[in-house]
Amino acid sequence: MGCEKLGKSDEKRPISRQCSVPLPHLKTSQVERERHQERAATLKRRLAEAGLRVMPSPSHIVPLIVGNPGLYKAACEELRRRHRI
Repeated sequence: MGCEKLGKSDEKRPISRQCSVPLPHLKTSQVERERHQERAATLKRRLAEAGLRVMPSPSHIVPLIVGNPGLYKAACEELRRRHRI
């Protein structure tokens, strides 16, 4: 169960459609939620260590302060292109 067991054919599908964990399971299980929180905390720490400005947030959302509207737009467009969203 989980998003980590994806096959080669799944690579072109949007990430929102790749997860195989049923929603009812996620509503009752804390395992995935805790792992998600740990990964978000690791990402926040690594971004901060790299010198990027990360706003404190208790959730899994990683608010990154870009500060430059042009760079912000370019970063958004690149992420959308890479992840097909």
